[in-house]
Amino acid sequence: MMMRVAAIGIVAMTMAGCSSIKTYPNTLPKNMHVTTKLDSGSKVTSTEAVLDIYRVNAKCELKEEGRVDLDEAQKDVGLPTSGMLYLEFTFSNYNYLLRSSSSTSYGLLLAPRPGTNYQTKAQYISGFYDVVVRESGGRVIEQVKLSDCKAKK
Repeated sequence: MMMRVAAIGIVAMTMAGCSSIKTYPNTLPKNMHVTTKLDSGSKVTSTEAVLDIYRVNAKCELKEEGRVDLDEAQKDVGLPTSGMLYLEFTFSNYNYLLRSSSSTSYGLLLAPRPGTNYQTKAQYISGFYDVVVRESGGRVIEQVKLSDCKAKK
């Protein structure tokens, strides 16, 4: 039991304490509903997920807005509807036996529109992750990577 508590502490430090990303204030009207499902596929591995939100300026530079812990099966997030955002979903794993950790991320550019709601599925199951963002009309938001951002001159 002590080993499990220590391992959970290490994962928490990795995901929060060692990160310089602040907590997202989440005070705007909620326009994104995130459904999270995490299953590492192993009893000796734990999995956690976070959503990092950044504003993207005309030069395609990021300004940190904050981090949302996706520690609940469902979470509502209020995204700003003025300008471009970069959303990065990160799934982190910690193996208690090997005392090792790993993470994988999925990021996309999004310009949330006023009056539009977004349904998001973020899941990590047995080593495979999947993130799907849909507008309220059901249209899937295609992944546009940060590297595809076109800076305005």
